Amino acid sequence: MARTGWGNSRDASLRRCILVTPGGKGDRPLTEAEYERRLLEALQQLGEGDYDLGLPPAPPGPLAGVGAGIARLAEVLHSREANHRETEQLSMLLQEVNSQLDASRRQLARLADEDELTGLLNRRSFSAALDGSLLRARRTGQNFAVLFLDLDAFKAINDTHGHAAGDAVLQAVGQRLHEVVRATDSCARLGGDEFAVLMTVAEVDHLDVLARRLLSAVTAPLRWEDRILSVGASIGLVVSEGEDESADALLDRADRAMYEAKESGGNRVQIIRFAS
Repeated sequence: MARTGWGNSRDASLRRCILVTPGGKGDRPLTEAEYERRLLEALQQLGEGDYDLGLPPAPPGPLAGVGAGIARLAEVLHSREANHRETEQLSMLLQEVNSQLDASRRQLARLADEDELTGLLNRRSFSAALDGSLLRARRTGQNFAVLFLDLDAFKAINDTHGHAAGDAVLQAVGQRLHEVVRATDSCARLGGDEFAVLMTVAEVDHLDVLARRLLSAVTAPLRWEDRILSVGASIGLVVSEGEDESADALLDRADRAMYEAKESGGNRVQIIRFAS
C-alpha cells in the first residue's frame, strides 16, 4: 500500500504512534480478552477523531489481523481527503474490521466450547451439560445415562505410526460417535483417547444396543495414507436415577465401569444401572 503525506516531522511522529508499537502492560504479552478490549477502545478513539492508538503487539491468533486492519484504518483516516471515493473506502475498511472482529469472537467462543481436534464438546462443556441434566433429573425425574469410552492400545498407534496417525484415529472416532448417537445425545472428547456421551434414557436394553453400535463403529478399521489402522475400545455405561450426586461423581462411576470392561479383556461394554 503506497503511503503519502508523511513528509513533516509531526506526521512522522503520528505515524509511529498509530502503527503497532512494542510493549504491553509492563512488557507482559496481552491475553486475547485484553487485546480485544484494547481494539474496542481503539475503534472508539477513531470514532472520536483520535488516531494516536499505540496498539500493543497482538497475541497469536485470529485477532492479529484485526489489529493490523485497525492500524491501516488509522493511517487512511489521518491522510484522507474529503472526497466521496475515500469515504466509501473508509466505510469498507470499517466494515471489514468489524466483520473480522465478529468472526474472531465467534471463533473464540467455539474454541471455548469445542475440542479443537475432533470438533466435539470439550470436558468443560460436557461437565456443564451434565450439570444441566442432573438439575432436570432432580426436578422432573427424567433419567439419563453417561457413556465413558477409552480406546484400547491407542499408545501403540502413536508409537508405531506417529502422532499424525494417532490424531487421524481420534478424529475418526469423534466423527463416528457423532454419526451414531441420537440427536438428543451429546458427544465429547474429555482428553487424550477418552470420550464421553450424555444419553437420554429410554430403556436400558436400548442403551445397551446403542452402546454396542458405538463400539462397533469406533473399532472398525481405518485407512490412513497407505495403511490400515485398527483400535479397540472399552465402554462403561451408567444410568442416573435421580440420586443426589454430582456430575463428577456420575462421571467417575462411568469411568469405573469402563475400567471393569477393560480389565475383562477390553473391546466390550460394561453397564452399571445403580450407584453402588
